[in-house]
Amino acid sequence: YISDEDRSLNNVINVFKLICKMDLNNKYELHIFCNMKNPIKSDNICLHNRVSHDQIIKELQKSEIWLYIPDVCRETYCISALEAQFAGCLCFVNDIGALKEVVGERGYIFNVNDTNEYRAKTIIKKLQNKKFITEKKQLMKKWIINQTWQNRSIKWIELFKQNGYKLINNYKSLFENYYYYEYIDIDQNDEYKSDNLKNTLHFINNY
Repeated sequence: YISDEDRSLNNVINVFKLICKMDLNNKYELHIFCNMKNPIKSDNICLHNRVSHDQIIKELQKSEIWLYIPDVCRETYCISALEAQFAGCLCFVNDIGALKEVVGERGYIFNVNDTNEYRAKTIIKKLQNKKFITEKKQLMKKWIINQTWQNRSIKWIELFKQNGYKLINNYKSLFENYYYYEYIDIDQNDEYKSDNLKNTLHFINNY
């Protein structure tokens, strides 16, 4: 888990505990990379402080699945979903915000009203299905190579044009504001987000 605690961590922990109870034949571990207000103690739940972006990618590459099931937070894109697929994780998410688009057919989409019991049973079942795992990972590999910042910027420009944003100055103003509001929420030691936003703005300025 690599998002803020209030986005879906309680849901993830509850589903994880159910998985461990339902499937006693396998050992599961949940790794949490965020600063919890009330840290929990469990032999198979591993708490970590926030780490660098490079370390997050390494940790994702060690993981089999990425579970992100918010019921309120509506992601407008979700970079974590992109990174999880880049690392080869099977993605299980709720059909809320942009998650159903960013994960799509490459993962498994839960209805936001599904019970945690259903989610746990489904994850166990899918992890036992080698065909499911192979097909999803093949789809991820084909899709992920096209998810560059340049391609995403082109897509944004197309959307802007369809909605009446016809001047480059409009694009520049929009992204400068987006960059500002995103930057104030970035950890001082985390240059990854700000660098990506700068790259996107640079590409639009030169489009």
